[in-house]
Amino acid sequence: LGYLVYARVDIVMLSWIHGDQAAGTYAAAVRISEVANIAPVILMTAASPFIFNGMRNNIKEFTALFHVFLTVLTIFFLATAILVYLLAPFAVHLLFGPSYSESAGFLAIHIFGIIFVAQGVATQFWWVARRRQRIVMWRALAGGATNVALNAVLIPAYGGYGAAVATVASLFFASVGINLMLGRNGWFLFRMQVVPKLRLSENLNLDELVGTPR
Repeated sequence: LGYLVYARVDIVMLSWIHGDQAAGTYAAAVRISEVANIAPVILMTAASPFIFNGMRNNIKEFTALFHVFLTVLTIFFLATAILVYLLAPFAVHLLFGPSYSESAGFLAIHIFGIIFVAQGVATQFWWVARRRQRIVMWRALAGGATNVALNAVLIPAYGGYGAAVATVASLFFASVGINLMLGRNGWFLFRMQVVPKLRLSENLNLDELVGTPR
């Protein structure tokens, strides 16, 4: 939902600053990204019962599994973003025609937000499982405020490219960067997001984790 709001804000601000034609060209790229960003939600919804089922029973095993899952999720959607980046001109031409060729450049930037959408959905489950639902709301609000501020700076100078960069940066902040401001639990989660882990046998130091999930 936060991603959809960011995208709509981009389009509205582009229309105000550069006119309806610029906003329409950008909107074509957003439509493709919107479809792609459904995938992390579906995947996380399907995987969450398996991942979070053992959270109360063995926090060490759960943390290891969740860390591996975050790494695999990030790698998968990074690969997806690179694939779309490479195919952006073809996809835009096929779906919207040659008159929207500029949209390919916007899409090539915009699609990398899918990585942070995936991490945002996964870590949302993390906070909810720890009964910190309010953090999910504050993350969305902080990301929205960041998006508006960046759009105000970048759109006048760079148009749709600035809007695409603003969206990706806002998604990064709302999903990853803001965890640095959320105490020891946030720092612990941030490290799981940025430190790759592909083996269950290695764990971060659980002494840094505050509170017991319920």
